Amino acid sequence: MAESSAEPYAPMTGTPLALLPAAGRTNTALGRWAVAIWLLTACSPEPVQPPTPIAQRDMGPVGEINTAWFATSIRCKKCHGNHDDADAMRDAKGRPVAPHDLWQATLMANSARDPLWRAFVAAETVHNPAIAEDIERECVRCHAPMAVHEARLAGQPTPTLAVVDEASAAGELARDGVSCTLCHLLPAKNLGAPETFNGHIRPNDKRLLYGPYDDADTHAMMEAVSFQPRHGPHMHDSALCAGCHTLLSESVDETGQKTGHVLPELTTWMAWANANPTPPGVAPHEMENTCQHCHVPHDSEEGIPIQTKVARLPDGGDRAPIPVREHFGRHVFLGANTLVLSMFRDARAQLRPDVPAAAFEEAIERTRAFLFKESATLQTTAKASATGGLEVEVKIENLTGHKLPGGHPTRRMWLRLRALDKNGTVRWRSGGYDSAGRILNGAGEVLPMEKIGGPLAKHRQVVDSQDQVQVYEVALADHKGERTFSLKRAASRLKDNRIMPPGWRPEGPWAKEIAPVGVAGDGGFVGGGHTVRYLVPKSAGAIAKVQVDLVLQPLGARQAAELLKVDHEDVRRFAALWERADRWPEVLATDKVAIP
Repeated sequence: MAESSAEPYAPMTGTPLALLPAAGRTNTALGRWAVAIWLLTACSPEPVQPPTPIAQRDMGPVGEINTAWFATSIRCKKCHGNHDDADAMRDAKGRPVAPHDLWQATLMANSARDPLWRAFVAAETVHNPAIAEDIERECVRCHAPMAVHEARLAGQPTPTLAVVDEASAAGELARDGVSCTLCHLLPAKNLGAPETFNGHIRPNDKRLLYGPYDDADTHAMMEAVSFQPRHGPHMHDSALCAGCHTLLSESVDETGQKTGHVLPELTTWMAWANANPTPPGVAPHEMENTCQHCHVPHDSEEGIPIQTKVARLPDGGDRAPIPVREHFGRHVFLGANTLVLSMFRDARAQLRPDVPAAAFEEAIERTRAFLFKESATLQTTAKASATGGLEVEVKIENLTGHKLPGGHPTRRMWLRLRALDKNGTVRWRSGGYDSAGRILNGAGEVLPMEKIGGPLAKHRQVVDSQDQVQVYEVALADHKGERTFSLKRAASRLKDNRIMPPGWRPEGPWAKEIAPVGVAGDGGFVGGGHTVRYLVPKSAGAIAKVQVDLVLQPLGARQAAELLKVDHEDVRRFAALWERADRWPEVLATDKVAIP
């Protein structure tokens, strides 16, 4: 479906779809599907049969597991989950902010059930069958870490992906994702050290749970779960995140042999560390711009510091001796992947998270608000060009502490610019898109770069055609220099023009791994931002307003097309979810300028 002249709107509401809460957008997508089925049924002589269901994995529930080293989150919930009879773990407005309640609907909690991750792991094993088990073991280190370290501490090898489906204690630990005891068992030693990258973190084996308070009630926790609380200010240190948010992947050829190249596949922490040096005399956990500052904020949604008790009685009610704490972190772990959060909300029967749909709904709405407020700003100016048309300058400011977009290489971001006349009709555009999330040209046709085998989107400082669009993304090449969509085959980056964080230091740490690629000669591409010029021709007619949007996709349309052609059951499972998903990109920032 081609993009219309105006912003796509939800029926009856008049609200732009890109800014609608998750429920409205998904219901709209489902409504279009329902109407299509109704029309097909009404116009066909035979009833339309629903598609054959795809067999789902048997990812069972997570129970109360408490092994020699780890416990599942449900054990922690008894004291660190909200209860109607307790005032503990509430913000200034009385809203529940218990760690377990907020964490349960995040991708951290559901990392082992993530259907997109499962699909990508499957695709990599299909592309590289000779090292399939090695790929699985590498991937579960960060997505099912408690099962991995349970095996390590027991002197057993790292499990494969099969552990996630096991009806065993190990399976339940795996399915609990990046859980409470995993992070809080991490000692300060070696945080951020290269030996911890690729998920090679080392939770302690002494059942010592680190937290930010130096006067914790040791007796209560020991009695409840047999873990001993310890003061750990490093819980507020960005390096706590480094081990799993840094992935340097050894490239292989078509036979599974190493090529000698190392791809900096995931460099979120490296980018942060490069751009955010620790000031002299300041401890790393005392910095005001740590990862936790944004992703586990100490303030309420209105920016009010949270002061509350951090635990309650296991059977409900408040524990009197527990003091009111400051620096209480909301365990929201905000990111950018609304796509998979929506899948968890809408396909709970298949993915089986033991989480209410309403919790995912809240997580999606919270994520959208976070993205729109905290990701970027746009500043747009316009003037007449020398040729009688319009010259528009768009400045993007990166508000994050890392590259934008950050995270996995499947994400991409682009600018959509629309020049409208006084009647609101679009006379010229760049970066339009359809409901499938594919980028269009000015005629509403899908651009060749969105199709399998299509060209790479060129980095642009100047856009002067409706067939051109400025896309911020990562594109990979194998050891022969040819473009590849397999992460294990990738040996280098053909393109990486994601916007650098403010404070980017070309001579700083990890500069080689995170340096931009393909932006040479673009003086507007600097640390913290990028400036793009648009040349709207005179033939576009009289322009009254220019509207600019910066939009993001957790999974780019071209990346999805390459993934979905892989023949594997986990890919087909994801495809079934993808077909029903809301694929409108997320709006990170918007700006407009009136033309006199």
